[in-house]
Amino acid sequence: ERRLGRIPGDVLREHEEVAAQLAAVPPVLRVGDAPGTGGQSEKTLMASGMMTFFLFFTTQFGLLGLLAERRQGTLARLLAAPVTRRQVLLAKVGTSYVLGVMAMTTLALCSWLLLGADFGNPVGLAILIATGVAAATATTTVILGVVRTAEQASSAMAAVALVLGLLGGSFFSMSRGGGIAATITQLTPHHWFMEGVTRLTERGATVASVAVPAALMLLFAIVVGVPGLVLARRAVRP
Repeated sequence: ERRLGRIPGDVLREHEEVAAQLAAVPPVLRVGDAPGTGGQSEKTLMASGMMTFFLFFTTQFGLLGLLAERRQGTLARLLAAPVTRRQVLLAKVGTSYVLGVMAMTTLALCSWLLLGADFGNPVGLAILIATGVAAATATTTVILGVVRTAEQASSAMAAVALVLGLLGGSFFSMSRGGGIAATITQLTPHHWFMEGVTRLTERGATVASVAVPAALMLLFAIVVGVPGLVLARRAVRP
């Protein structure tokens, strides 16, 4: 039987017994989602990354509209009214900020309802959205102050949004590699928004869990926004 390439019955039965014994041994490692352990799921990670990435495109519509209004002549009519240049600029900043908050809130709700993303405590998420939008609006003021036309502003904003999104981990995390990449990642508001969401989704997380990420995004908004407002004021002219 061995010469004909057949396996004897006793050998075959022995193999079947060994296979049955191996099948009865519980696996050492199970791969899968562990319910109730907390932490950011893939759906939440993707949703928070896309929220921060597209935020930097949304906030441009209010502020960068100044350049289009100046070209069309409507800005001159605004300045002819009893309003100051500062009031016009602050109104545009407020418009960009409100648009950003509405966009982020809508994306968060849609991700929760349609994708099943879990952002944790809603109050903590609201704080992250408020500070994240402030950081994005501050970035837009800098761009408004250094460009001259609406076309230049749109191109510059797209480039800045893409670079910050790549560095901040909107598509993939650069911080896992350590070194200078991890340091650069921590300089972006994208990283801290996603870090805040991660802390919110951990077991036992509270509103205080987002204190550090929110504070750092607010610091980014102040450091970038103060000189940005000074530069952007030059764009408010007929």
